[in-house]
Amino acid sequence: MPRAKPLIGLNADESLIDRIDDFRFEYRFPSRAAAIKWLLEWALDQNPEPQALHARKSAESAQRRVGRSNDDQVA
Repeated sequence: MPRAKPLIGLNADESLIDRIDDFRFEYRFPSRAAAIKWLLEWALDQNPEPQALHARKSAESAQRRVGRSNDDQVA
């Protein structure tokens, strides 16, 4: 019988699991899974921009600025 919802496996350092468990018990989530689901939904609702993506966008923006400066000098 197929599962009603997809299953996601997660490997994490013990320190992260401890933080998740502390959060779970502090806010009285019924399970670790419920706490993780809430944390993921909350984090994604913040519209995060990972640092690597941010760095790439900044580099691309700088390249465009340099390209425009070079175009101005040629003209």
